Amino acid sequence: MIETRDLILDKPQYDDWKSMYINLWSQDESAQYMLWRTSKTEENAKIRIEKNIAYMARRPESYLVYEKSSGEAIGFAGMERQNLFVLAVTQMWHLQNFKHHADLYIHIQKKE
Repeated sequence: MIETRDLILDKPQYDDWKSMYINLWSQDESAQYMLWRTSKTEENAKIRIEKNIAYMARRPESYLVYEKSSGEAIGFAGMERQNLFVLAVTQMWHLQNFKHHADLYIHIQKKE
């Protein structure tokens, strides 16, 4: 899990299907310029989250993005390590009207 001031990046859970469906996958404007298409049914969203869980389990750099204040899944992101203490967001898809902007660089604090 990675945490910023406004966001949490973590691996998806099955129960995230509903918030992803409502906040992203059913929204035509979210998919307008993407290679993926919207999900038109809840059943399709349930299948989609299972595929996302399997995909992200094999890719340590891939995460679901959660709005910290609500705990809702609002998108997904790919990360790339820049050095020992900095991760860069390399790609991000999220709810169009999300109020906060993601940090471009996430600084990892060393815990002692």
